[in-house]
Amino acid sequence: MQAISPILPAEQDVATWGVLPWKDNLSREDLLAIRIRQLERRPEDIAVAVAKIKACRLRNRDRFNKNHRLRPKPINSGDWVIVWDATNDTSHSADAKFQRRWFGPYKVIEVHGDYGTYSIAELDGTPKKRQVAGKHVKLFKKRGQEFDFEDVADLDNADKEGSLEEGLSDGDDGVV
Repeated sequence: MQAISPILPAEQDVATWGVLPWKDNLSREDLLAIRIRQLERRPEDIAVAVAKIKACRLRNRDRFNKNHRLRPKPINSGDWVIVWDATNDTSHSADAKFQRRWFGPYKVIEVHGDYGTYSIAELDGTPKKRQVAGKHVKLFKKRGQEFDFEDVADLDNADKEGSLEEGLSDGDDGVV
């Protein structure tokens, strides 16, 4: 009784070692002819494999992008963001536990790709040297209106002039 090796479904489309015409007691010329036939088909087989792998990876990318978003709303140019500091991600020291993990806020200058990388700048407009990966960026939510440095300078000047004391009534000592 001769052992029969099963043929896999993939072997119906792609010629593998299992589907080649192997027989016992093949001559050296027959073995070389089979090998030559394999080598002649190699560029075609590689091209087919590359096309199938590329199509599969594109389908997987589209499926992943459809179901997994880094954030519900994309970050646009002009938005304020904070940036994750990944330097302590692999550190197991107790000191890393209490260090800051998010830095910012920064302003997005340019968006590279849908969810790829971002060029950011300080709020005063000084650009950062490196781009930041999209997975390390989080949208910064401002309270109320946009922060304006001139308003802070006006408040500091008003405090120095004592304008807060002028707002108190005669019977009010300012203690709550």
